[in-house]
Amino acid sequence: MRQVRSKHLSLISTLLIFFSLMSCSEESALLSTVTVSDQFTIDVPPYLTEMNLENPDACLQYGNDLESHYLVVIRETHQKLERMGIQMGIDEYAELMIRYAQASIANAEIDPLTEGIEEVNGMEAKGYQIQGENHEGLPIFYHIMYLRSEKAFYSVTTWCTQTNKDKCQPYMAEMVRSLKEI
Repeated sequence: MRQVRSKHLSLISTLLIFFSLMSCSEESALLSTVTVSDQFTIDVPPYLTEMNLENPDACLQYGNDLESHYLVVIRETHQKLERMGIQMGIDEYAELMIRYAQASIANAEIDPLTEGIEEVNGMEAKGYQIQGENHEGLPIFYHIMYLRSEKAFYSVTTWCTQTNKDKCQPYMAEMVRSLKEI
């Protein structure tokens, strides 16, 4: 009986060590790649699912109400912008878009995620972290990355409640840098 119990304890110990090691692996190993209309891919955590976040400009809308974590990607082609008489670089696009974000976030505190323009997956990129309040006064935390490729601009915005910041931030940092144009 002691030998059987000892074998069970040994097996349980081995399994606990295995699962402990697996849980310490990088967050990116837990992300799934989503392909959007043969235009781009982006990595998302498995608890986010496709949902309607009522953003008509978005080509990707994912979220999880229980986790209070959301993701939206907007893609604007250079051709579309040129038809409207708009030509700009990543600096101008990021400045314009961050002003829109700032106008919709009360008490917005904006900090850069990038040092000037960086390259992310072959695209020019500028990123920001924002803390503020939504229209209901709920404290919210955002990661936003603006990217410019040869074909389009991308706005990758992910947010969560301030109370979930520590849990969601590693995923947020991975997501905004994971977009790859196809």
